[in-house]
Amino acid sequence: MYPNANGAPLSIVLMIQMYMLFGRAFIVLFTVPPAAITKNDVFRSGMAAIVAVYGVA
Repeated sequence: MYPNANGAPLSIVLMIQMYMLFGRAFIVLFTVPPAAITKNDVFRSGMAAIVAVYGVA
């Protein structure tokens, strides 16, 4: 039995993605200090890429 959204059942792929995102958010919120996230090189590179892509668009 799958949960329904607007009368149609959600696919298992969407269910897995939602659980994985919730799990990751839980881990980040309760184990990593927020200041450490913004000092991470991967975070800085990703944010620079997002700004560059949206700047072009």
